[in-house]
Amino acid sequence: MEFQNCDAAYTHSVYWVSKTIEQMINENLIRSDLPDPIAEPDLYAKVKANQIHTCNSKCGGSAASGHTCKKGFPCSFSLHTYYNTDFQYYIYRCIKPEDQWVVPYHPQTLMIWDAHMNIQYVSSQKLASYLTKYIAKSEPTHVFNIKEGDKFKEHVVACKLGSMELMFLILGETICNSSCTVTYLTTDPPTS
Repeated sequence: MEFQNCDAAYTHSVYWVSKTIEQMINENLIRSDLPDPIAEPDLYAKVKANQIHTCNSKCGGSAASGHTCKKGFPCSFSLHTYYNTDFQYYIYRCIKPEDQWVVPYHPQTLMIWDAHMNIQYVSSQKLASYLTKYIAKSEPTHVFNIKEGDKFKEHVVACKLGSMELMFLILGETICNSSCTVTYLTTDPPTS
């Protein structure tokens, strides 16, 4: 979990489920489409408010015509969700131009969470890569100079706190933790 720009908590999670990815695809459990505003008005509003990608400096800005930004938008059209063996990730159903800008979501979770999410099917080949990417992610040392102990403290003390971050502090949760220790993370499914 991390706080980005002192806003809501940003969580990285991995879930093991009893259904196969093929079963979940057949049930359309993870979607990347703009719902019909008549048939699913509440979900349509949540997707419009939280799941539409807008190119900015973080993704390299709008891509030239025929190309995608760093985050892969606009997505390619696809009549169905499938595993792309060349890139080793899933391509989601995308049949309308509006769908090309929708970040994948789980409808029931989006209705409860009411905030941005990026939920993806993850193959066993990509699981280790995903976990390693976030575990090995360095702290933003460009924001402050760790070698000057007081400067680090001044930065943290002077930082604007968002409501979620403040609640973490009130509840005694850890906000920032650095360590040289090694922690073993079980990556086998619970049934193993």
